[in-house]
Amino acid sequence: MAAKDMRSQAKENRDAQSAQKRRDRMISIIGAVVVSVVVVGIITAAVVTKNKKQDVSAAKVPAGVSKVDYGVPFGNPKPGAPTVELFEDFQCPACAMFEPGNGSRLVQWAKEGKIKLVWHPAAFLDDAKAAENQAAGNPQSSKRATAAWGCAIDAGVPAEYHEIVFKNQPKQEGQGYSDITLLTLGSQVVPRSKVKAFADCVSNGTYRDWAAASAAYFNKRGVTSTPTVFINGKEQKSALLFEPTGKQLLAAIEAETKKS
Repeated sequence: MAAKDMRSQAKENRDAQSAQKRRDRMISIIGAVVVSVVVVGIITAAVVTKNKKQDVSAAKVPAGVSKVDYGVPFGNPKPGAPTVELFEDFQCPACAMFEPGNGSRLVQWAKEGKIKLVWHPAAFLDDAKAAENQAAGNPQSSKRATAAWGCAIDAGVPAEYHEIVFKNQPKQEGQGYSDITLLTLGSQVVPRSKVKAFADCVSNGTYRDWAAASAAYFNKRGVTSTPTVFINGKEQKSALLFEPTGKQLLAAIEAETKKS
């Protein structure tokens, strides 16, 4: 064989070997990806199955929270003080409007012992805004915000975290809360010594079942919108909730106090 032909044959052999190596490498990469996808699929399926089988009625609840109606009590009510129940969804724009006015007044009256305040976190907007939440990468935002609030309750800052989450509600309804946002907001109000425990609690989804149980209670109670307020079991009119001075709401509370 001529030297030229030998060189050509050698080049062809090298090219063939290089091509085979590329194919082998590609097969290896594709195989690894397929294995990863399968593993992720198995894990996801296991998680979904586990969630479907979970009984939220046995949900772990934050410190002091009712295992009956999953409500969050707040304040140190004096004898005869009426119970004021407040149903809210952390994604609800109307709730965010309510909070700076009569919402903050309820917190203050609870601190003064005038009422026993009970918050009931709802999550109906998780369904109503599911597509938007998902598109923003923040699915189940109401339940995740509620679960994070549970972690803040354990840290001793229920009112503070409740306030800061509503104050930082996304301007675009349906955008939802990211886990980073919920953690960052917590770092602003949770005592420094409890920040790590709070972060672990949020990251582990410790109170997701409680959030789901509270949302189920919202439906069981027959509440149809948020914010909704009950005073000693009597639902109050929406106009009263948004009356800017708070006088009408206080009058309704005082009227129930006299009956006690």
